[in-house]
Amino acid sequence: MPESNWSTEFVAKGRYGDMIYREDGYELKLYWEIGGASNVIFILFIPDDKTWAEKFAWAKGRRDEICLRVAQTMANQNCTSCRAEYHAEDNTYLIKSNIGG
Repeated sequence: MPESNWSTEFVAKGRYGDMIYREDGYELKLYWEIGGASNVIFILFIPDDKTWAEKFAWAKGRRDEICLRVAQTMANQNCTSCRAEYHAEDNTYLIKSNIGG
């Protein structure tokens, strides 16, 4: 499969917002909030498999790939020393600072 053209946009609305992912004319929005615990900078909320399939049929079977791409981009664009850490139990990525934790 050829490499797709994709981009992301970080939209802030105060202490929350959206990460918008665009690819080949399609778009999806993932909600985020400012983190509050120790080294958590952002919490990125990921739709469950059923919701993903209903809302983003064009990206069927690619949930993990796209969400990791978005989370890593969010980490890289918003802090110099962050990592994206997936938490399957609540379908979130925690964008965490590597400093202090």
